[in-house]
Amino acid sequence: GVLEMEGCCYYLILFCIGPFTNRTENLIQVGISGFSSKELQDQLCQGLREGEDCLVFDMKQQNEKLILLSVKRQEINPIQRAVLKLSAYEKKCSMPVHAILSDQMDHIGLLPGTYAKMHRSLARQVLIGKSDVVFLEKESNQEKELGIDESEKCQIDSLLEQGDGEGLCSLFGRLCSKWKKKRIPQVSCEFSVKYILMEIYQRNPVLETETAIEELFYRAEEVIGKAMTFDQFEDGIRDLLQEIFGRIMEGKANKKIEDVVELLKQHICQHYNSNLSLEEFAGQFGYNPTYLSNQFTSQQHISPSRLLTNIRLKKGKELLLSTDYLLKDIAEMTGFHDVSYFSRFFKDNVGMSPKQYREAAGRARKA
Repeated sequence: GVLEMEGCCYYLILFCIGPFTNRTENLIQVGISGFSSKELQDQLCQGLREGEDCLVFDMKQQNEKLILLSVKRQEINPIQRAVLKLSAYEKKCSMPVHAILSDQMDHIGLLPGTYAKMHRSLARQVLIGKSDVVFLEKESNQEKELGIDESEKCQIDSLLEQGDGEGLCSLFGRLCSKWKKKRIPQVSCEFSVKYILMEIYQRNPVLETETAIEELFYRAEEVIGKAMTFDQFEDGIRDLLQEIFGRIMEGKANKKIEDVVELLKQHICQHYNSNLSLEEFAGQFGYNPTYLSNQFTSQQHISPSRLLTNIRLKKGKELLLSTDYLLKDIAEMTGFHDVSYFSRFFKDNVGMSPKQYREAAGRARKA
């Protein structure tokens, strides 16, 4: 139990040995002597004066501990000693260690909720493979930053268009050098890796048929959750990228035209709001785009372009009826992108403008 003591204030320290992960699964097992709550507590209590105390709690992650220190007000030495003792674990375990210190709290009523804030704050500041002692920052709504600039996005785009897996792995190596040099936080590295995985996934329908994007994200999180050094992170993600490109090559090899037609249909249904290129799609499987289009029309009894516009029109109708979104937003969400073209196309196919369609539906509901 935690008892309030007169003349004391309280600090929380969230301490983590090895990789820091936001996942609830235990990606890492820490079999380290001296890291049990009791041993750590005994060690931290040494040197505390009368009226000062320390409690150590186990957390959901096996490599994390939460430490509560109660010290005399205005007394900073016990905090410094505790942080020094924790920092010594880096050498002792040959692993990075991370610690975050809360603000001073004058009573224990402030403790609930502080752990979650500390966990989020540490997540924003941790560097892969580096030890750090940081302070609780103010909460911000700032989005995770992507460690990939516009020109690098264009390079990724171009390499994926060419199906150049080796080139993409080389580019990833250059990105890693930049992230390491600029001390980009782990959270931004993870966000950037997931951006690359999503780009690969969306451009390779053969992947979509055999795996979910969540599985690839989990694999990346697993690499980060086990990486003791930045090089281990880089090697692990590069291995994952090479494996994915291997699966893509295997999936594309010897695909019959019937299979490619089915993949194209799925691709249109899932990505109707993107700019779809039949040439690019057919090229991935080594087929001529005109031949693929003719085969598609023959097997599906509708052309690829007509199927695409039908789906876009259907989604547009649904959004007009179920939301109060602006027409320009609906045009964007359904892949028309240009509101004038959307309105013209809608009127040609439905016999009334989107605005008239929405108003007529509203009148019908009231009647």
